[in-house]
Amino acid sequence: MLIIPRCKTRWLLFSLRTQSSISSPMVFWQHRVDHDEMKRHYEFIRHLKASNADIRKTYIRLYDKDYRGLHASKNIGMFEDILSIPMTMTISFENLVSEYDIGKKLLEKNVFNNKWRRFIFPLIYILKELKNPKSKYKAWLNVFPAKADTHPLFFSEEERKWLKGSTTLDKLDDDLKMVKSFYKKIIEIDPKFDTPFEEFLHYYYILCSRYFGVTVNDKKATVLTPYADLINTGRAADKNAYWYYESSTRAFKVCSNCTIKAGEPIMFCYGHNSNFTYFTYYGIALDYPEFDSVCFMLKLDSSVPNHEIKIRLLGLEESKVKRARFYADYTSRLSANMSFMGKLRFYWTEAAPKDLAKVRSSLT
Repeated sequence: MLIIPRCKTRWLLFSLRTQSSISSPMVFWQHRVDHDEMKRHYEFIRHLKASNADIRKTYIRLYDKDYRGLHASKNIGMFEDILSIPMTMTISFENLVSEYDIGKKLLEKNVFNNKWRRFIFPLIYILKELKNPKSKYKAWLNVFPAKADTHPLFFSEEERKWLKGSTTLDKLDDDLKMVKSFYKKIIEIDPKFDTPFEEFLHYYYILCSRYFGVTVNDKKATVLTPYADLINTGRAADKNAYWYYESSTRAFKVCSNCTIKAGEPIMFCYGHNSNFTYFTYYGIALDYPEFDSVCFMLKLDSSVPNHEIKIRLLGLEESKVKRARFYADYTSRLSANMSFMGKLRFYWTEAAPKDLAKVRSSLT
């Protein structure tokens, strides 16, 4: 489960219907609520219903301001659809390309490779739509978290002291440099891009846990999906739902993989990760993680034979990189450890340049 601050506040049940039933879309408030917050969530639910989203089997529970999740409003059977969101309500990298010139420019200049394009383009699109008073996503964007202060990148200097001696600070510093490089590339292509870096950074991490990989017409796509993005993560053993794209209805769907009782949270699993990854990437931690890891920093030395070829084959995008992070798991992930050792052996190999690609594939 997520580590969430306790709150000494009242409960409030908010429904769209005057005579609400347990199966109707609702919001449970577990903290003091102001009028604006209530209005934003009311508009969001109303927008979903007006767009033909089917969310009747769920409700939003707000544990505290900016901390929320989806729960079952009724008993749900195994392999039963939980919710359905029309794909017209989702956002992908195509939105930016089709609606804003900056998307076309970035694509033409090939500024980001396919991996990062899937994440950076929707981010820029969100930032553009935030300034569009007529955006069809306005109701959704209005309920995005106002703060990301649980992410260690936004920690105060006093809070960062608690991380001293760990590799977390190195990881965060590297990540900050990476996001700054993304921002710089965008400004170079479009000097009129006027989003302050602090806002760019905020939404970069807000969206980190909101991307869904789906297959649409036999093509892989990455989409942002309203309402479904409120589903939290847990251990693999806690996972009770999965998502998929249904071509017949052209909808993003969430389905149960076990029975779920009314009131229980809907849970995904963001992957078999250690708390180091969860903490530095999402700003969360699991109470009882199934895996743990230790991070080794490998200093990259340009004097090592075939240095640039090796870091390229290791998947490092910048030849100027001074070090690389590799993870060794000390619980039960043998494959992760084998991969870790293989990368180390590859970097120090004395194989000829023409044989490096073959050596790399044999050590993964």
